Amino acid sequence: MAADTWSKRLALPLVKGGGEGSKHVPRRLARILREYLSERKAQPGFGLHLPLFPGRPSTRPLSTKEVQLRFEKWKRAAGLRRELTIHSFRSGFATRLHDVSRSPLLVSRALGHRDPRTTVRYIAEDEAALKEALEKAFG
Repeated sequence: MAADTWSKRLALPLVKGGGEGSKHVPRRLARILREYLSERKAQPGFGLHLPLFPGRPSTRPLSTKEVQLRFEKWKRAAGLRRELTIHSFRSGFATRLHDVSRSPLLVSRALGHRDPRTTVRYIAEDEAALKEALEKAFG
């Protein structure tokens, strides 16, 4: 994907494994986050030291349980299949990014994996792409 399609980086003060990090954010998501933050800034007591998605109390980030409960609520409200999980969305993200980029290394970086071999679990098999690649290479 061309560099000009990205407009922002999201600073992450704490990432899995400890330490700080940042992630590229596509323009569409950057716009959604800007709107969300402008609404949050209007709330009393908002500050940059607070988590992006507060839990209870609002000075703490959402807990794993709170995320799961909200996901289930939104999934029911949207009429999504019961068997969908947060992990299946992560896998869908990885598969879609791989379909576009054809780069497991790029997908690995996007998922925050230290070892690209971990990423393979997240990318769905694409039999048609395999056949096409074999034909291109050896047909």
